[in-house]
This record gives sequence, C-alpha cells and structure tokens, in this order.
Amino acid sequence: MKKSSFIILCLFISTLLFAQEPVNLLKNVNISSDSNGVVIGLDFNGPVSFTSMKLTNPYRIVLDFTDCKKSGVLKNLIKVASDGIKEISISQMGSDSAPLLRVNIITAVDLEFNIEPTDNGINVKIAGVKLAQSAPQEKEEPQNVVEVTPKQQEEVKSEPSPVVSEAKPEPQPEPAPAVSETKPEPRPEAARE
Repeated sequence: MKKSSFIILCLFISTLLFAQEPVNLLKNVNISSDSNGVVIGLDFNGPVSFTSMKLTNPYRIVLDFTDCKKSGVLKNLIKVASDGIKEISISQMGSDSAPLLRVNIITAVDLEFNIEPTDNGINVKIAGVKLAQSAPQEKEEPQNVVEVTPKQQEEVKSEPSPVVSEAKPEPQPEPAPAVSETKPEPRPEAARE
C-alpha cells in the first residue's frame, strides 16, 4: 500500500513540475487613432513575452510572441484604411509544444513605432500616420431624367407605342418546270438534195 501511494505521489509531483504553461491566445486586434498617429492594440488572455523588429521589402514591423496562438475568430489578414499602414497579417509558427505567433504590420514607408505593454497585451503606437476618414458618400443624381410629380402625371398623354409585327417572308412563286433542250434530228441525206 505504501509503495503504490508513493508511486502515485511521484507521478503527481512530476506532472506539476513538467506541466506546460498555458498558451496565451490573441483574442482581439483593435485599430484606433489618436492625435499622434495610429494605435494597434493586441489583446491576449494574459501577459505576453515578445520581440520586435523592422524589416524592408516590403516595409513592415514584425512582432513575435512566444507561447501564443491566434484565436480562431481572428482573420489572418486585416486590411487597414490608413495613409501609411496597409495591412496586418497574423501567422502561427513553431510547434504545438512551443507555439510562436507572428504579427506583421505592413507599411507603405519606413515608420517609427513605440510599444507600450498593457495588462493583457501591447499597444503598438505608430506616429505620423492617420486612419482614413470615411467620407460621407455624395448621392449621385441620375442624369437626363425628368421627374414626374403626381400633378404632371395627369397632363402627360400616353401615346401608344408603335406595334412592330414579326415580318413574314413573302410567298415566292414556284419555279417553272425545267425544260430540256432538244436538238433537231438529223435529216436523211436524200432529203437534202
């Protein structure tokens, strides 16, 4: 009995010692603007460990998050309506035991950025760019259209539209029966003289 209790206790302790830390999930990506530029908020379900770098061709800010995965509801590609930021791509790398989440912020030009940690993620602040304002769309007026009011409808006379009947081919006269050409029969020589 003591031996089996000891084995169970050892298994329990080894499970606790070698258990993996829970993986953080990227739950949400928020894009907003402030007076200095654009703020991209990356929200996880806990504190994160990451590295950042800038690369060219194309210009981009690369963020690698260790022991993190993307929530299934997030898209892999997020288009950004901005004068300097094109899109954000999110890709899963690494293995199941050591997941790595990469977030690429693709930019039009080389941009400076600052990262501020939050309780459960980070805010990437990019100065000097703006989000595109969704301008109110102008109502396009149809051209060459006359508006008819109910009073004018009484005055409008409807004319019957011309009826176009389907053209039927005219009957063709039947061709005359073919006439065979006959040659005169040769006359006997005696008759010629």
